[in-house]
Amino acid sequence: MPSSQPAKINPFWSSYRGLRYPTSPLPSFKKFREKCGDTYQLFAGPKGWAVVTERADIVDHVLRINNKNYNKSPIVSEILAKYIGNGLLTIDGEFWRKQRKLIQPGFSRERLSNLINTIDEEAKSWVNALPQNESFDIYDTTVEVAMQIMAKVLFTDKISAEQLHTIAHSVELGQLQFAKEVRQPILAFWRKLTNSAAAAHEETRKAVDILLAQIQSHRAQPEKYADLLQMLIDARYEDGTEMPDAQLIDEILVLILAGHETTAITLACTLHLLAQHPDWQSKVREEWQRVVGDAPLDGHMLRQLPILTAVINEGLRLYPPAYLISRIAIGDDEIAGTKIHAGQMIILNIYGTHRNAINFDEPTTFDPSRYLERRTTTNFAFGAGSRMCIGYHLAMMELQIAIGRFIASSTFVKTQQTQLNFSASATLRPNEGVWVSRQIDY
Repeated sequence: MPSSQPAKINPFWSSYRGLRYPTSPLPSFKKFREKCGDTYQLFAGPKGWAVVTERADIVDHVLRINNKNYNKSPIVSEILAKYIGNGLLTIDGEFWRKQRKLIQPGFSRERLSNLINTIDEEAKSWVNALPQNESFDIYDTTVEVAMQIMAKVLFTDKISAEQLHTIAHSVELGQLQFAKEVRQPILAFWRKLTNSAAAAHEETRKAVDILLAQIQSHRAQPEKYADLLQMLIDARYEDGTEMPDAQLIDEILVLILAGHETTAITLACTLHLLAQHPDWQSKVREEWQRVVGDAPLDGHMLRQLPILTAVINEGLRLYPPAYLISRIAIGDDEIAGTKIHAGQMIILNIYGTHRNAINFDEPTTFDPSRYLERRTTTNFAFGAGSRMCIGYHLAMMELQIAIGRFIASSTFVKTQQTQLNFSASATLRPNEGVWVSRQIDY
């Protein structure tokens, strides 16, 4: 296949779309794809032309096959890092390898199995508190339960609701500022003049103080906690040293963003999809009752739920919370006939990739059987390759337990909301809620 440079989007058009759709780039990307195809170039200001793609083979090449040629882009390593610090999500190179090696053992499936009862208790409490026989916004509730689970998993029960709210608010404000900086670079001078990021930085400072107090409290206890913060505190580098408090805080902020928001979004969106497909509700319920029933939940059971797992994977395909991934090429590369120059940014439109007919049959149709029958294994919701999300097993465990407990006792009734709309900053957020109606099946 002869190599070529993808078509370019006019710089004025690029800037105009960013100003018109500041809350989400997805409408703009859709227009650009319709105009220029599955791979094109977008003007990225002083950084030059960025390649944007929806091709699964290019995404896989960048994230897995030739991942050593691609570093985190400044969008993540510089802009996002200003609001959530220098943790695994935002760092690169030898520092990233050192941190990943240190933290990875704590996120193995075996180690996380100790947290199953904690997650299950929170999931049961969440289900029992949900409204009955009326329409309600389930996204509001999944945000709360995901944060409660993250609080227990990270801090046991040593953090207050007010402190949790402060941390969550900090992450939210940081995301909003991040989105403005990325989408509307032309307004950078105005943001600096008005100090528009002041509130976000102040909330981040409060969150850092809370997290530092948690670290100090854990260190002071004579008996160790069985939570992720304790694991991070106890972890040692190869030279025997421990992680500094500042780095601990950065890693915790990343875990909260990646583990709280993404889980809440996926849980709400997958339940929305199940509300539209009662046949898959029945399949999930039957499997859960057969495998789990009334027995105490354990890790072995969670590995015996292929239908539920396929449903979650299909939900992640249609609504990937991490909807964009950006990289910078270290050296020249060529992928499926597309040239990438050293120093060039490449933006992987995961949302578009997952919904593009060149990658999936009937791409907008909810069909978990594509994963259940292994007609495809393609799914980039957690990334791919060596930088695949470290919290993958924890997120899947939370989603399995929460959805399983919900479906085991409830039936969805379709509501009038058949389509979801999103704002998109660091994650893909439903901006009009996720409305469902629940009936009890006791």
